[in-house]
Amino acid sequence: MVWHRLTLGRIDASSTSDFKKLLDFKAKALIGVFIFAALGVIITPKLAFRERAGDKMAIAGDNALVTQSFTESRINATAILGQNLVNTIIPYQVSADYSYSQLPMLEWPVDEPADYQQITWAILTVFFVGIAVLLLPRKSPALAFYIGSALLVLAPTANIFVQIGTIRADRLVYPGIWFMAGAVAWVLQNLLARIEKHGKTLPVLIIGTATVAIVSVATYTHFRAVDWRTNKQFWAAMQATAPDSYKAMLGYGSNLVKQDDYELAKTGLEYVEAGFKKITDVPWTPSQGASVLARQTAGSCWLLFATMAKEKGEINDLRLALSKSETHLREALSKIDEMNAPRLKSPDQKEYANLARGDVIAIALSKALRAQNKAAEAVDVLKGSFRINKLNAGYLEALGFSCIESGATEEGEAYLFQALVLNDTNRELSRVLNTWMRTRAVPEQKAPLAKQDANSEENLAPPLDIEDPSVREKLRDAALKVDGYLKEENRPLEAARLQRALRLILYREWNAPDTSNLSIISP
Repeated sequence: MVWHRLTLGRIDASSTSDFKKLLDFKAKALIGVFIFAALGVIITPKLAFRERAGDKMAIAGDNALVTQSFTESRINATAILGQNLVNTIIPYQVSADYSYSQLPMLEWPVDEPADYQQITWAILTVFFVGIAVLLLPRKSPALAFYIGSALLVLAPTANIFVQIGTIRADRLVYPGIWFMAGAVAWVLQNLLARIEKHGKTLPVLIIGTATVAIVSVATYTHFRAVDWRTNKQFWAAMQATAPDSYKAMLGYGSNLVKQDDYELAKTGLEYVEAGFKKITDVPWTPSQGASVLARQTAGSCWLLFATMAKEKGEINDLRLALSKSETHLREALSKIDEMNAPRLKSPDQKEYANLARGDVIAIALSKALRAQNKAAEAVDVLKGSFRINKLNAGYLEALGFSCIESGATEEGEAYLFQALVLNDTNRELSRVLNTWMRTRAVPEQKAPLAKQDANSEENLAPPLDIEDPSVREKLRDAALKVDGYLKEENRPLEAARLQRALRLILYREWNAPDTSNLSIISP
């Protein structure tokens, strides 16, 4: 509204002196806005949005500006703002990902071509903004309104005033496109109005050129839209448009590994390792989220490749894949433990909400260890993060099978029942548990290197018989344990829901019509 008032706003002027007063008011107001914005760029990030190292590093993989000095980061951010303005009109360089290190970055001392490129972009952007804010409101208020509005819309996420979780994202530019399109339309309209006096050829040429440009951009957009059609196509497009992004390398590589093609998987692992090395070689990631993501992705991909190698009988590849997987996943879990260590010292259970969850990594690592006949080590790994993940059904299931394979069969069986209590709709686990109790063997679906499509339940026993006294007793014990976990974390509502659900499961209405006073949690 303020910007509209300073540009398109109108005040009735009955005399020349009134009109001059209006111009003086606008000039002073514009200068004031410019000074206020400049001070905001300098002061706001230092005071209201102080950049704490711990918070900065967590987003460095997506926004490397947070790792730079104030001067470096603002020059780069200003350059990116200029690039975004150009992309609102000519989307010549757009991608789904701009993670480290896809975008060129200025770094002191200035000695690389990318440094001079960023400086040039920053200077041009500042020059353009200066004209739009200081000159255009007097000369062309409508054009000033459109361009200034685009700048105002882009400013909050431009990493100039406040640094956000991404260095650049095309979705953040969409609102500015409307205003820039208005600016282009205004320029064309006024240009045509001026040259129509000099003949008809030039206006027709301009209109034709504009039409070709619009059709070209629309066609380009249409063909780029198919990038989102399938997961495979998306990652291929990301690798093509962001070849230097560590996330694109990890995502594209992991997608190739998932294609269930042995040679493609090998190529995919090369991309994964390249992305892993890129992000872990920089000094600001050793204990942060980007590093964990890279290690987790690499470890999981090698574990999936191990499954393929086992199926093909490639023993050397199998050994290499399991070793690589174990190394990457151990490192990832270690980083998560480092991040959680300060909060785990606090007795306040609310801190659990802020803990980094490592259950997926721990489960994958347990599979890699079990595949190497290291079930006891798998148990140690899982129990090491038991305090954080004890209410995760998948985690308890992995711990249960690891215990069984290490020889602690009763303990493992107890964990499996706890997993079933937490997820009582898991029919497969119920059948797996019943199969284990009957055969004392872990079904092939739950083997550490079982194929993802090994979901057939043909070899499994029927679901557990709730009327079996031994089953009821095991469920009762498991429920008591889970109830204790919930109370430890101060989650009484979930504990109450658990009691109600288990009363309905274990006490059928036709056997006990009044279940209101029954508590399966009671010992």
